[in-house]
Amino acid sequence: MNKTIMKTACAALAVTFAATAFTGCKNIKVNGTENALTVNGETMNMGAASFALRYQQAETYSMLIAYGMAGSGSVWGNLISESSTYGQYFKDQTEDSLIKQMLIRQHAEDYSVTLTDEQTAAISAAAAAFMEANTESVAVLGCTQADVENILSLQTYQNVMYDSIVADADTTVDEAEAATSKILYARLPVAADTEAGETEVTDERKAALKSECETVIEKFGLMDNQDVSMATEMAQSVDTAFTVMEGTYSNHSTSLDAAVVEAAKTLSDGELYPEVVETDSYYYVVWMESVLDEEATETTRSSIVSEKQSEFYNNLLNTWKEEATIARSSAWNKLTVNDVDTYKLPEAEPAESTSTSSESTSTSSESTSTSSESVSTSSESTSEAESTSAVSETSEAASEEAGN
Repeated sequence: MNKTIMKTACAALAVTFAATAFTGCKNIKVNGTENALTVNGETMNMGAASFALRYQQAETYSMLIAYGMAGSGSVWGNLISESSTYGQYFKDQTEDSLIKQMLIRQHAEDYSVTLTDEQTAAISAAAAAFMEANTESVAVLGCTQADVENILSLQTYQNVMYDSIVADADTTVDEAEAATSKILYARLPVAADTEAGETEVTDERKAALKSECETVIEKFGLMDNQDVSMATEMAQSVDTAFTVMEGTYSNHSTSLDAAVVEAAKTLSDGELYPEVVETDSYYYVVWMESVLDEEATETTRSSIVSEKQSEFYNNLLNTWKEEATIARSSAWNKLTVNDVDTYKLPEAEPAESTSTSSESTSTSSESTSTSSESVSTSSESTSEAESTSAVSETSEAASEEAGN
């Protein structure tokens, strides 16, 4: 699982964990005292590993539901290759993350990084509150408070160690790579005239669309400045199918069509391309705003730096993993992610709106909220209506204390 998703999962621990199986099936209970993973002699037991795996599973499943990607059919059983299901892939990625988190903590001393007393206390408090609110679920997972603390500690080390690790990255940026141009363009779909009963784009239709673009070029030529709203009004007065937007390109990256970029490269600041740029799907009108746009260039430079840091970070972790001595127990190997032993988060209840427009600008330090979330297991239709935000506050505290 990538870094962004792992951070999201850590923050999402504010929601009370729930384990729910399909009708007629029971969640598989884990012996949490058995070994799961051993990395350079450090062992993670099944209680901690199953907690991490099942929470990641629940959080991901809830995200899939939110985006309409988890229907009544199989989710974890879907094949993503000839020999692997999505469930197996997911477990492998979670295992990879756990191993790398253990390695990060093992190397923390190399970077003079330790958790503060405040962070350690926050982790303990969060784990205790979590255990108290989820007695049914933790019984299924086989985890203890110490196991939850272990996972929170690993995630906290991951968060606070990132900046220390990437500080060693070479973030030199070639100015030619960062240099970014900004254009305004109008785009017209090359589509059949369905109102005229056409099902294909004829040559006559293409000629008509090109003529409309030529008219827009003339209209843009009469404008005093490159205002998107005004340009949109001008273009749509010719054909409502026009869309007008700004775009950027650089030697580093762009989402613009190659033909558009090639046309734009011939222009100077404020210059309008005199011809229609034709592609199979769209006809374009291209207008150069700034050959070297300072704001866009800075954005590109920051993106390049972030990519270099991320690449350095991932390469180092991969090296640590390659050099590590790693063992996986039979108990961990037997644990599967499937559509029978399922886990999901409780659905969040709609928040009540009580603030006035003047109160809506209040700072987060002035506002507090409480919520009640249910936790259930499939073997019993029981729920515990107690939720805690202490766990997510742990990761927030870690970020605030990162510099200490």
